[in-house]
Parts: sequence; C-alpha cells; structure tokens
Amino acid sequence: MGSRARAGARRRRGGEKEERRPGLAEGLRERWESVVRVLKYSRKPGREEYSMFLKIVGLALLVVGGIAFVIHLIATLISGALG
Repeated sequence: MGSRARAGARRRRGGEKEERRPGLAEGLRERWESVVRVLKYSRKPGREEYSMFLKIVGLALLVVGGIAFVIHLIATLISGALG
C-alpha cells in the first residue's frame, strides 16, 4: 500500500477519518481571499487618527529606549565594579 493510501486510510481514536490538510494552491487562495476581504473594509486614517497613532508609537519608542538605556547603564556599572 502506498503512502497516500495509508494517509487517506488513517483514522483517529474515535473512528472518524482524519481531516485532510489543504493543499498549497487552496491555502494560497484562502490567504488571498482573506487579504482582499481586509482591504475592502480598510480605510485611510483621518488626520487626527494618524496624529494619535504617531504619538503612541513615539511614546512606545521612548519607553523601550529608556528601558534599554537603564539596562545598559546598570550592566556598565556592574562590569566596571567587577573588573
């Protein structure tokens, strides 16, 4: 019996057939349909919404950069004290 025949004949514990995984073409088609669906419902942000987005992203960058600076400062102080 070939590997395809065995794969199709496999059964789960409950006796039901194992679900077949979608092929590459089917998976790509589903992904493309999903992308098209998202693009249909998306819209260009207004000036106020875009400004708010930039403020949030800028604040997040400052916070992450500040945390990284503090960690670097602590590591430098520890390595200077040890060596």
